[in-house]
Amino acid sequence: MQIRYALLYALLLLTALAAGIGGTGQVTANGTLIEAQGALRINEFIADNETVWIDPDDPGLDEFPDWIELYNTSNQEVPLTGLYFTDDPTLPAKFLITPSLSIPANGYALFYADDEEEDEGPYHLGFRLSKSSGYIGIYTGQADNPTLVDEIQYEEQEEDISSGRLPDGNGSFQRLTRPSPSRSNLVTSPRISDIARTPEMPTADAPVRVSATITDNGSVTAASVLYTVNGGQQLQV
Repeated sequence: MQIRYALLYALLLLTALAAGIGGTGQVTANGTLIEAQGALRINEFIADNETVWIDPDDPGLDEFPDWIELYNTSNQEVPLTGLYFTDDPTLPAKFLITPSLSIPANGYALFYADDEEEDEGPYHLGFRLSKSSGYIGIYTGQADNPTLVDEIQYEEQEEDISSGRLPDGNGSFQRLTRPSPSRSNLVTSPRISDIARTPEMPTADAPVRVSATITDNGSVTAASVLYTVNGGQQLQV
């Protein structure tokens, strides 16, 4: 009988340890996972993307999804296990991020708010952003009692204008006329707009004319066009 109870106790102990390792109690290099995720910030977002950033997971459809950029303010890689995105403060655990993802130290992760996570992969969220006004929040912990990591309540957004923190991670949100997805908001990057393709649906071997407007501070001297004919390897003109 004592042996049976000892085996039962050992089994329960192993189960508890396994739950701690696989859940949000997981330990990182400098503490618990929840503590590590406290270093994450909503760093930039765009809720009315018309021409700024094309969907890299489906470029052939010329989709321009809204996006949310997370920034890791810490000097260690942070796993995203147990992290939730939401556009509704009453549903903090609305969308669970794929557990295998992580953000490098002082790095960025870009998520697409296009409601296409089932078709296009783990960086696509199960909701879209409202351009009139809205809410973005990230939470961690248990689904029935999540802990707030960061949030923003925003007003009406302008076409192809993002909102981002200056400086990255801890500054206030400001209007950014040159969005910088997956890059520092302090970097003055060229703005590409008015992208057009003629004809819209070309036939095989037919010539295609691509045009765009590049706005910068005068430092850009040349531009390259990358294309794909079947969604595979990109080629350069």
